[in-house]
Amino acid sequence: MSTFTIGKNIVDTPTHKWDDDFLPSWWGGNSALTALHMIELCVDEGGSGSTLIVSAQVFSRKNAEKLCKRWDEELRKYGVKHFHSKDYTNIRGGVFRGLAKSKRKELFARLVMLVHKFAHFGVTIAVDTDFYDREVPADCKSQWTSAYTFAVSMALGLAYVALTREKRSSEGINILVAKGHRNLAQATQRLEEFRLHNKVVVPVKTWSCGEMSDHPTLQAADVLAYASWQWISNRYGDIFHAIRPRSGSRYRVHFLQCDSELIDQLKHGWNETIEKKNAWGRRLQKS
Repeated sequence: MSTFTIGKNIVDTPTHKWDDDFLPSWWGGNSALTALHMIELCVDEGGSGSTLIVSAQVFSRKNAEKLCKRWDEELRKYGVKHFHSKDYTNIRGGVFRGLAKSKRKELFARLVMLVHKFAHFGVTIAVDTDFYDREVPADCKSQWTSAYTFAVSMALGLAYVALTREKRSSEGINILVAKGHRNLAQATQRLEEFRLHNKVVVPVKTWSCGEMSDHPTLQAADVLAYASWQWISNRYGDIFHAIRPRSGSRYRVHFLQCDSELIDQLKHGWNETIEKKNAWGRRLQKS
């Protein structure tokens, strides 16, 4: 269960500690979560087939702490250790085992109410990994950005744009990345670069890693990721319909499909980087 200190005890985690080969997988080999506190942005990754989805919930620090406390209180009432969207319809197993369908619906409705009350907004990034892997050079993916790392960076960027529009771009961002994805190490390296150059790019103040089961804010992001997948696939299901912003609610979800134009921009930037590196190498050979 949460200790309700999220946003207060985030420390800079050395990226070399994270070994992809030993990271657990939340979604069966292709998942992870991320969170930003800055406001705290909690990102969960899911999807199916060739669709990769990274979703984020953005909170003020005070509201994140309120959600954590209330979320765990609700879970205790129903005898559930943590919320996992993928298990919601699993009758025979999973984290809701033994909980009747009507009680699951009741619990979920109360948790979604907390998201709408305390989350500032949500963001979702969708990437077609087949298209990404086909179009992006192999050296770019291995050295600089996998599809997951690209999606996490885009989620951070989309959240920052939304905050800029609300004149909140000067607030430092603290990022919590949940364990799970095989490319987590690369993603955290990218976040470290943002932290070191926060005055130039995005004001990342700190980042760290944690288990989704320990952080209600990450479980809330899991709900948005799963709802986003339902929206992309068939716009059907309790989770999709529940998380949608309500009439009169300040809570909103910003969605971005990473299309060919964005991929081309990534490729262009990578090619420029390689050309500068090669040009530098040629100058050294001549000297």
